[in-house]
Amino acid sequence: MYKFLFKRVWGILVSPSKSWDKIAQDPEDRKRYLSYYFYPLITLAAITAFLNPFINGYENLEFRALSVVGLRFFVVSFASGFLGFFLTAKILDYSFVRWFGMESNSRKAEMLTAYASTPVLVVSILTRLLSDFFFMKFLFFYVIVLVWESTTHFYSVEENKQSKFTALASIAILAVPYIVEHIFLFILPGLK
Repeated sequence: MYKFLFKRVWGILVSPSKSWDKIAQDPEDRKRYLSYYFYPLITLAAITAFLNPFINGYENLEFRALSVVGLRFFVVSFASGFLGFFLTAKILDYSFVRWFGMESNSRKAEMLTAYASTPVLVVSILTRLLSDFFFMKFLFFYVIVLVWESTTHFYSVEENKQSKFTALASIAILAVPYIVEHIFLFILPGLK
């Protein structure tokens, strides 16, 4: 399972066009992109969120207090990643039908969301472990490249609609989990 995860992450980040071609050939009946890819990736992001207080800037707290802070970070990270993913996929599926005249295909929208979220999740994992690499957050914008590549290799979007498709999907993939996280923190202020 983790071999598949790391190979796919590497492929998505290094050669997105080849990866989208492979993804397009995945069988329809399996949701490997969730169980072998996205769920382990958001779990790793949540685990690094838990470990972050033990590594960075909370030296004055006791172990029990560090554990509570880490658990709060874990809950926020996992919930925002999980809920943000499904909300983004639903928004994209609806938008593709309404504005691009495509047939509803929630599986494809989920796959696009899962694989295009890779740079966000990988950078989140790395910056939580190594806070000195905060500048890596600029790599979030690599989502735009991944979505652009998906327009030809995965979705077969007409050339004149590719930029609109890329803008809509990129904004949704970047913004929705961020908004869900902040709503979650607002509703449950003890998790800040």
